[in-house]
Amino acid sequence: MQVSTNQFFRSQNENMVDLQTKIANLQSKISTGKQLEIPSENPVAFSDAARYKHELSRLEQFGRNIENVTQRLNAEEATLAQFANVLTRVYELSIQGANDTLSVDNRKSLALEIDLLRDELIGVANTKDNLGGAVFGGYRTEGNVFLKKDDGSVEYLGDTNIPEVEIADGIYCPSSNNGQATFMQVSVPGRNNVTSVFELLSETINELRAGRSGKTQLGGIVASLEHVVDARVVSGTRLGALSTQKEIIDTNKNSSEIMLSSVQDTDIQRAIMELKQKMLSLEASQASFVKIAELSIFNYLR
Repeated sequence: MQVSTNQFFRSQNENMVDLQTKIANLQSKISTGKQLEIPSENPVAFSDAARYKHELSRLEQFGRNIENVTQRLNAEEATLAQFANVLTRVYELSIQGANDTLSVDNRKSLALEIDLLRDELIGVANTKDNLGGAVFGGYRTEGNVFLKKDDGSVEYLGDTNIPEVEIADGIYCPSSNNGQATFMQVSVPGRNNVTSVFELLSETINELRAGRSGKTQLGGIVASLEHVVDARVVSGTRLGALSTQKEIIDTNKNSSEIMLSSVQDTDIQRAIMELKQKMLSLEASQASFVKIAELSIFNYLR
């Protein structure tokens, strides 16, 4: 079978263009580090890469949610710790006031100090998170959610909702408790109805101001302290669960990143070896083309 000169030149040219295209493609894959640039190169791998990217996006969103909830719960836990410390001081003063040898004036002085501590507790209960939202306001985050009235009573202006954030598929974690449950619903032994921490403090203050020992109010102070400590335990438990979930998210992210890399990233060492082979083939084809092209009819007529 004879091959015409035209056919030979066309065939050689197509072969060299193909090699040049493959070389350029390999150079691009090496420079970008990505072996998938267009879906037609490998539709299945491209689909897998898209799936892994989607999964990573979801996991990263869950990670951000966990970080945000963790910050808010840390603020809640720190606030409750501070609240408990102040209440402990109130309890110590109440114990002093219950001493039968204490004078009326001394009890009035204790009442004044506890009154100041109550104001401090109201400020603590109005703590804001890192974004400036009320930690214990429920869905209400703007402004102060605990208001001291002229008569000394404290009103809760937030709502009873508990904000939750999704930290995994179908798994939600409360980002804080509301102020109603945390400070306004203390169960005191011997009482039928719940009452607020602030009301129990007011009762103690009023007893001491009247020169009485306030012994009967000690149970309310103890109950308030226990109530706040229990709330702090809940916060700590949620923080622990978040930490565990973060480890799970990080592990899953690492697995997805490895799988994504396996389908979309260039094997640099292998690509370089293939590039060298293609370049050698191109050089050989070019050299061969030049030599054969020189073998024209004029060479035979010399």
